[in-house]
Amino acid sequence: MSGIAGVVYRDGRSARTETARAMLATMPYRCVDGAHAHASGPAAFAHGALFTVAEDAAATVPFTLDGFMVTADVRLDNRTELIAALSAGTRIGPDVSDTGLIAFAYREWGERCVERLTGDFAFAVWDQRNRTAFCARDHFGSKPLCYYLSDTVFAFGSEPKAILAHPDVPREVNEEYICYHFYPDMLVGDAAITFHRGVYRLEPAHALMVAPDRSKKTRYWQLDPFKEELLPTDEQYFERFNELFSRAVKDRLRTPYRLGSTLSGGLDSSAIACTARDTMVLDGRSPLETYSALFDNVPSSDEREFIAAITAGEGLRPHSVYPDTRSPLIDIDTALRLHDGPFYGVNYFIHWHIYSAAARDGVRVLLDGEDGDTTVSHGIDRLRELVQADDWAQFAAETDAIVANFDNERSYASRLGVMRSYALPYLASRVNAREWGSVLRGVGALRRRFQYPYLRTLREVGAFRALPFPAARRGIRRIVNRSARSSAETGSRAETSVLRAELSEKYRVYERRRAIFDTYFSPPYPSHPRTIHHATLSSGGLVHGLELFERMAAYWGVEIRHPFCDRRLVEHCLAVPPRLKLQDGYTRHNFREAMRGTLPDTVRLRGGKGDLSDVSNYALRRFERDFISSVVDRASKHAREYVDPDAATRALNRFLEADDPGGLMEIWHIATLARWFDPEFQNISAPVKERQTLEMGSQFQ
Repeated sequence: MSGIAGVVYRDGRSARTETARAMLATMPYRCVDGAHAHASGPAAFAHGALFTVAEDAAATVPFTLDGFMVTADVRLDNRTELIAALSAGTRIGPDVSDTGLIAFAYREWGERCVERLTGDFAFAVWDQRNRTAFCARDHFGSKPLCYYLSDTVFAFGSEPKAILAHPDVPREVNEEYICYHFYPDMLVGDAAITFHRGVYRLEPAHALMVAPDRSKKTRYWQLDPFKEELLPTDEQYFERFNELFSRAVKDRLRTPYRLGSTLSGGLDSSAIACTARDTMVLDGRSPLETYSALFDNVPSSDEREFIAAITAGEGLRPHSVYPDTRSPLIDIDTALRLHDGPFYGVNYFIHWHIYSAAARDGVRVLLDGEDGDTTVSHGIDRLRELVQADDWAQFAAETDAIVANFDNERSYASRLGVMRSYALPYLASRVNAREWGSVLRGVGALRRRFQYPYLRTLREVGAFRALPFPAARRGIRRIVNRSARSSAETGSRAETSVLRAELSEKYRVYERRRAIFDTYFSPPYPSHPRTIHHATLSSGGLVHGLELFERMAAYWGVEIRHPFCDRRLVEHCLAVPPRLKLQDGYTRHNFREAMRGTLPDTVRLRGGKGDLSDVSNYALRRFERDFISSVVDRASKHAREYVDPDAATRALNRFLEADDPGGLMEIWHIATLARWFDPEFQNISAPVKERQTLEMGSQFQ
């Protein structure tokens, strides 16, 4: 794991190493194993190191080669192939660093070198010959990279704080991001935005070229939503998944240091831990350390029975943390500084405990199951395929099986919910297309199989308004209860929020959220069954989540690696026929079948998962009631231009008096925003650990 930072002056000024050093020094936790800086004409790059692969220790970064300068935060998984391809012109030894390989690749293939890289990376190249800078980020954003670009300066860094340390970069709050803070679902539609105006994330799978007189951002890779992988038998699909998943895990075991894995008891983390364990046992390596959060006080969140089923065998050394025994605001000021502003992760403290425990045990690399749900897909859009095929019998059978397999206490799945999410929108689309045969078949099927009233269905899909004969419309209206409202009409009402209305209107929050819903959660019919899966994989939601975890782990000197964020595995999962993703009510059917013999059936066939929102709700009420009660006052003092105090008071009362866990996120949003703008917070000194790490990281060589 590394921290990178740098500057390129587009107006021709000479850059100084001290400038890049000062930028890097804002991230001392990324410099535990030393730091270097180098200047070349108008460019100055810096690199801070935490060694996690063997080749790191002998490398000097920034790496210079024939007029090129490279700084990188990188782990390449196709080193052997790259060395073979590059050695045709130059002899490259097997001990070359991954940063060095990027330098050789850039010299050989120029900007197209990024198309040949497999793994996790964020890097910058200064090309002295062409006077250009070139940056790129891996396919899913596992490694962070931000930038600022003006007519005179280009600055980049692993985090915004590094860029903001440059004197030419203005420190201005991005008002639009505050809307995102109160509505995190908007992050799904924007992978570039940050809390600071003018500072952007480089989106995953993108590259940026900056020259003195021009700049160009390109997307070097994207998923094909229409590609379908065709294999002769279902068993071959399961074997293929197992092969790709095992390789994704094995590639991320590359480290000479102590290795760990998070273990929640869910499918994703359990599959990673068991696959890593089996690989390490075959290789004769030390046991895999696992880290799990247990909750004695919140049974609905506790998954210890599933965790115990995984750790019962040999090859794993389990460790546990108990986040519900302490305040959930542990190190909140440090976390706010770490994330360069208020953040949406109300459950951050659970991961904070895990990462700090791993660091105390000397673990430098931690495997994590984020974001298996997105990569594999629950397969629920198989239901979209069934209704479009008018296969109502199979639609009803799958709906009943889903309801039987999943816990319905939180309405995770219900017959009515499934029907309204998939059947009614489809029939409404057929009404709009005037395909009355499909409408009548569907309406009849819902009456027979779901006992949903015929006339109610017609009303909710808008059939009465679309009937071609006015007399028929008038006659049916007399039968139908006029007071009933369709779900579409109910959903069109404007929502309330603690965010000030003028800010919401200025940035068109409601309209944009509707567009996000239509794109990422409920696209119009007819549509390809992979539409939502592809949209989610390509959205900004994943990268924002990965960065949240990456920064917290980096603070503790731990590198997070994500086997599910593997390009080869993701391409396969998207291309699998939809019928294999949902069968007999089991979501992620192909994943479960691929894990036969690896996972115990108690975990492999479980439905649902623990609800971690209960932990935050419980812990805030138990440990921070005074803090919660004061959020409105503090928001009125420090964030009044963003927060409606009357709406905030109502939200607080709902949370406190009605014991409404639904208000938890609103309270969190208000509290973190108010704390960020609190002058007391802005004036306090850095945390002790940060100062100590700064002393270690400031010894530039």
